[in-house]
Amino acid sequence: MGQEDSCGWYTQAIWEHSLNFRDGYRPGDSFDINVGAHYDNLVSQYKIVPLLQLIASFRGANNGANSDPANTGYDRLYISPSIEVIPTSHITFYADIRIPVATYIREYQLVAPSLLTVTAEYDL
Repeated sequence: MGQEDSCGWYTQAIWEHSLNFRDGYRPGDSFDINVGAHYDNLVSQYKIVPLLQLIASFRGANNGANSDPANTGYDRLYISPSIEVIPTSHITFYADIRIPVATYIREYQLVAPSLLTVTAEYDL
């Protein structure tokens, strides 16, 4: 993580692995890498922070007797413009849209053309 005046950058990596099978099914592993940059002084009165992220997502095939490994798993690269609004010290709003830049889907799957996230947070 870094900060230079009113701009900053960050990285994040997340790995998820299922520890158990259930009814002959186990989801595949997933690994996400995120690199982002933000500008902190767009509107200082309400603390509006625009962000731009590049996100790589890798999903392994599901496994087990009740899974369909040939038709699960994918690799995707997203660009994600985002915004964070902090109107008070207790309230935060966040929204982003993940737009695929490159996609590799294994066999036949339904996938969303983009992913939208909206979050509202209240800190006590």
